[in-house]
Amino acid sequence: AAFVESAMKSKVRGATFVPARTTADFQNRNPDWDQQNPAAVGGRLGAQRVLLIELTQYTTREPESTHLRRGHISANVKVYDAGMADSGPTYRTDVSVQYPPGSMGTFNVADEDVRRDVMTAFSDELVGRFHDRKVKVQ
Repeated sequence: AAFVESAMKSKVRGATFVPARTTADFQNRNPDWDQQNPAAVGGRLGAQRVLLIELTQYTTREPESTHLRRGHISANVKVYDAGMADSGPTYRTDVSVQYPPGSMGTFNVADEDVRRDVMTAFSDELVGRFHDRKVKVQ
């Protein structure tokens, strides 16, 4: 979430966020928070929109390899309008990235470096859905 927030703030003018501490406190006080409509939760936290990221894959190593490092993140992404507490998502997309791109992976790289790089790539790809950007054609 911190990576997405940072990328969003740098690329989308006017984007603001409910503090992570506020969200965590709400979750701790409401053990069934994940069964509530995301729009309703956002409204209770004072948000205008809710960005829900449902991870479907998160790895830092290639399957069947304990030493080959390559980050993979895939997620379903939904945006809810907090002013419409019982509504479904107003936007949805799937985001999937691999880092390093175009490579089978690398050896002798720390897991934290792979995590940072794949989370940066994921955040950039996700936030790119919300602003005009130039995309390199491959």
